[in-house]
Amino acid sequence: MKKYQRILLLILAGSIILFFQCAYYNTLFNAKKNYEEGLKKLSAESAISGKSKTASKYFQNTIEKCWKLIEIYGDNSKYADDALLYIIKSEYYLGQYTKAKLHATQFMRKYPESDLMPEAYLWYGKISIALEDVETGKDYLYKSINATKNSEIRAEAYYELGNLAYHNQDYEGAIDFFEKASKEKVSQQYAAFLQYYLGELYYDSGNYDEAIKRFKKVSKHAPSVDVEYKTKKLLAMSYVAKGKENEALGILRKMLTAPRFRKYIPFIKNEIAQIYNQLGELDKAVELYREILKENRSGTGPALASFNLAKLYEHQIQNIDSAVYYYGKVRKLDARFDSVKVAENKRVFLSELADIQEAIKHDSYLVYRLENDPFFRDSLYKAQFEDSIQQEIKKLMAESGGDTSLLAQQDSSKLMLLDSLKRLESDSLKRARGDSISKKIRADEREEEEAARSKLTDEERDRQKELERSFAQQPKTPKRSSKQKEPPKPKLERRKLPQIKEDLKKNKFHLAEYYLLKVENYDSARVHYEKFLKEYQDSVLTPKAIYSLYYIYSQPEYLDSLKLDSLSNVLIQNYPESEFTKVILRKKGVLTEEKKDALDELGHRLFLQAEKLVEQNELDSALVIYRQVADLDSTLVWSAKAQLAIGWIYEKMLHDTTKAIEAYRELKEKYPIPEYAQWAALRIATPQAQTVQKAEKEEAPEKKEITEEAPVITGQAAPSAYRSNPQKYLNWRRRRTQK
Repeated sequence: MKKYQRILLLILAGSIILFFQCAYYNTLFNAKKNYEEGLKKLSAESAISGKSKTASKYFQNTIEKCWKLIEIYGDNSKYADDALLYIIKSEYYLGQYTKAKLHATQFMRKYPESDLMPEAYLWYGKISIALEDVETGKDYLYKSINATKNSEIRAEAYYELGNLAYHNQDYEGAIDFFEKASKEKVSQQYAAFLQYYLGELYYDSGNYDEAIKRFKKVSKHAPSVDVEYKTKKLLAMSYVAKGKENEALGILRKMLTAPRFRKYIPFIKNEIAQIYNQLGELDKAVELYREILKENRSGTGPALASFNLAKLYEHQIQNIDSAVYYYGKVRKLDARFDSVKVAENKRVFLSELADIQEAIKHDSYLVYRLENDPFFRDSLYKAQFEDSIQQEIKKLMAESGGDTSLLAQQDSSKLMLLDSLKRLESDSLKRARGDSISKKIRADEREEEEAARSKLTDEERDRQKELERSFAQQPKTPKRSSKQKEPPKPKLERRKLPQIKEDLKKNKFHLAEYYLLKVENYDSARVHYEKFLKEYQDSVLTPKAIYSLYYIYSQPEYLDSLKLDSLSNVLIQNYPESEFTKVILRKKGVLTEEKKDALDELGHRLFLQAEKLVEQNELDSALVIYRQVADLDSTLVWSAKAQLAIGWIYEKMLHDTTKAIEAYRELKEKYPIPEYAQWAALRIATPQAQTVQKAEKEEAPEKKEITEEAPVITGQAAPSAYRSNPQKYLNWRRRRTQK
């Protein structure tokens, strides 16, 4: 009986030991499985984007399982060294190099007799190189090669040494190490990997014939899908580099039909589109990029297509609106795309270019119609006149709070003005003419809208649909009592012809400046500056345009001594007091004494002209000149004063608080004269300004009267003592009106 009990106990003990050993092995097996899955994800995803988004969780699971095994069974257990080495490798792939180095050091101290020591040397070498301790890294890689006959470890060490030589631009050394790695007896998959890297090395060094040979050798082994994809892509690019685009297209088109490359299809199509682009077949390239985007999928492939299409529109087709649209789509398709910041920056500054071009187009149209179409001119000026009447009625009604009897008690002259304005508004003949005017304007706008719709590109239609969807999602306003909706009122152009012409001139100049300063496209800048000078032969901006051309022709790649002499002579003869002339004279050593600041003198003279126009109640013309002065130089006192005057005219004379606030904001932000900036901040902070800003959000404006008097501008210049003090300057102007 006792004999059977002992046998039973032995069987039970053996079962328990076997159970724990199985559990022990299963834990390590699961850790290894997670590690290998992480390698697969890393390899597949890096083939697409150069980085992995999901592999990290598998490496993290490997680390957790291996630490669990060591904690439960101890660091002297049978597989503890395996577990610690998996931890080291996983930390390396997670980029946790400091931790990995610490644990690799512990491994070599704890397990000096382990069969895994050569592999530990290999990983210590890789980790050291990652931490930029290159010499230590190389020593341990060689130590790994000398410590083992394991071909896979030796091949990987040679590969790491070759990779290091490649990054140091030692191509011959890199080729030698890769060749040594390829001669080791490794798995077919790793052999394919090594041949691919040899091909890539030859491709990067410009030896396309040898690269093609190596890429073709890859298929003789057993490449993984990601290595096969990268190989065929670079094989096609090698043929393109040799001018054999048809061979490249054949390889890529065949890849599109292979099911194993299904997830790479957007990237393959991108490569094909790039070849079409190189061949000058832009229509085919655009069509293929759009085909990728029409699938309505997000990810790196569509983001790359949108980015490439935007570049094509920007540089070759030169459709700025489309370029802005596609640069804007990149972030929506893949927020982690490598070039998403580049795309966003491009979108922002190209939007500015598009705005300038659109403003030029719009103002050119207006100038032509106003100068050549009497009916259009009369219609517009009539509409502006009626609008000014309505604005004045609204102002007077707001002052009375809707009670005209209260207005009569306060100021009978204002009541009389209100009555006369209402009579004007109710004049049936004028109303009829106004209706015909609005109909004419709406008819013109409908014609323009229909013509514009016929020219819409796919992306512009997408934008329109997106806007319609956003409007459809907004809360609906209560329905009108009448079944038919009231047609939207056409936007009224409030500027007069002189202001439109001035804005057109400034935008044409800004277009040239944009190409010179922001894009640094000297060819385009030169063309636009020359167009500007041909059209505006004598304006405030002419000297600056001439000097900008002088600057372009002084650049090494555009150097032209004849043009430099011609431009400098024009400046010296025609604009002797210009600051730009002074710069040239200083370069020539001609200017020996400082003269009175020409810009300051010009600003002073123009400012006085503007004040005289204000005295004569010609506010539109005055505003044009004030803006000229404001644009001369933001550091000039007269420019700051002109900007201040613009704000006062809009606030106190034209009663357009919104534009007044805009002018004050510009004064505060762009003119670095502290006193004026502080004063502008106070004007923006007034109750009336706050009311307008609140009304812009709530669409319920509430007017409040400002207690300060509006300064009446006179033709006499302020004393020099007041030039840098805005409050003294305004007080001086008030006193002038009381004399």
